[in-house]
Amino acid sequence: MILGILGLCGVILVLPQVEPLASTWGFKPAPATILRIERQIFPASRSLSALFSGRAKLRPWSEQQELIVYSYTVNGRAYEGTDVLSGARKGPLTIYYDPGEPARSVAKHPPVVRVLAELALAFGLVFYGFAGRRRRSSA
Repeated sequence: MILGILGLCGVILVLPQVEPLASTWGFKPAPATILRIERQIFPASRSLSALFSGRAKLRPWSEQQELIVYSYTVNGRAYEGTDVLSGARKGPLTIYYDPGEPARSVAKHPPVVRVLAELALAFGLVFYGFAGRRRRSSA
């Protein structure tokens, strides 16, 4: 039972990572140049009401992120994009763009293998935790 509950918690934690992965599926890499970095500090927020209303992210401590503005070229045409990263540095950057709509890009592609492995582990714990309990109950 405890493993099933841990698995459910894992599924809840991993699910927000699945949407960015699905929405950037098939994006192609391209070299980019960072034009500007704007540092942003997000204060700690412990308000559950703000979290459930979708207005805020639950952060037990302050978080620093950088809004980067970058330029890249696809098929001889220049584009600009923006994204929020943690620990952005000046220098070369690899971005990922939509081949069907090159103006749509992201600076950080979600780690496919890690997200799928975490999701598989979480569902495995859910199945093992609850199916194992059912088998023991019927014996």
